[in-house]
Amino acid sequence: MRRSAEHGFTLIELLVSLAILAMFSAMLLSGLMSGRRTWQRVEDRTRAGEDVMATQQLLRALVWRIFPQGSFNGSQPRIIFSGNARDMLFQSAVPDALAPAPPQLYRLALAADGALVLDSQSTLTVTPDRMSARAALTSGLSSLEFAYYGRAEPDMQPRWRNRWDGQPDLPQMIRIRAAFVAGDRRVWPDLIVQPAATVDTLCVYVPATGKCRGRA
Repeated sequence: MRRSAEHGFTLIELLVSLAILAMFSAMLLSGLMSGRRTWQRVEDRTRAGEDVMATQQLLRALVWRIFPQGSFNGSQPRIIFSGNARDMLFQSAVPDALAPAPPQLYRLALAADGALVLDSQSTLTVTPDRMSARAALTSGLSSLEFAYYGRAEPDMQPRWRNRWDGQPDLPQMIRIRAAFVAGDRRVWPDLIVQPAATVDTLCVYVPATGKCRGRA
C-alpha cells in the first residue's frame, strides 16, 4: 500500500509538471507571436517611411535642378514653368543615376487613383506637349497641394501663392504638401525646395533688414 501511494504521488507530480510546462509553452508561444507582430509592424512602418523618404529625395533633386530655359512666344521670351495648386510643369536636369541624358520636361500631379505621378518627356522631342513616360512615385494619397513663393504679378510682393504661370522668373521656393488616406500610417512632411537657379550667390543676408547687404 505504501509503494502504491508513492507511485500515485509521483503520477500526480508528473501531471502537475506537464500542466505547468504546457502553460509556460503557451506563454512562450504567445510572446513569440506578439513579438513577431510587433516586429512586422515596425518593418511595415519602416518600409512606408522609406517610401516617402525616397519620393521626397527624388522630388527634391528634380526641383533643385529646375532651370529657367525660355521659349519664344512671338517676340517675348517666357520661362517654361507653370504651376497651380494641383499640378506643376517644369524643366529639370535628370538625376545623376540617369546621366548623361538630355533635360526633361516634367509634369507632377495627383492621379484619380491617389497615386503621385510624374510624367516626363525629353526636351529634344519634336512634340514637347505630349508626355511619353509616366512613373507612379507613391500611392494612397488623399490630397496634393503645390505652393510657390516669390514676387509675381499683380502685387509683386514676396509671399506664397497657389499659382505661378506666365512669370518672367522662377519662384524662389516651391512647397509640396500632401496627405495620405485615412488609416494610412505614413506621414508626408512639407517638402520645401529652392531651385538652384534662383540662388543669389552674391547676396550677403542681413537678418536685421531681411535684405542683402548693400541693396535697398
